[in-house]
Amino acid sequence: MTLQLMPDPTLAGALCKNQGEKFYSGRACKEARALCEECPVRERCLEVCLEEESRPWARRWGVWGGMTAIERTRKFGPAPGEMQEA
Repeated sequence: MTLQLMPDPTLAGALCKNQGEKFYSGRACKEARALCEECPVRERCLEVCLEEESRPWARRWGVWGGMTAIERTRKFGPAPGEMQEA
């Protein structure tokens, strides 16, 4: 599986494109986050992710902008789709 970025032209320079499942797999999370540290669009990536995760059906998943789903939940609260399950 190849990582498919959300359709946003500002993410064209992302280092993660064509990197595969490491951004979704817990065991490869360190490798994914290390790649994010060097990425020129890391901040914009996180912004786009948070915009997408604000939708009513959204759930947090994967590494985006150098943050795991758990880290984003701790910092920004649960995504709307996760709150409905409680």
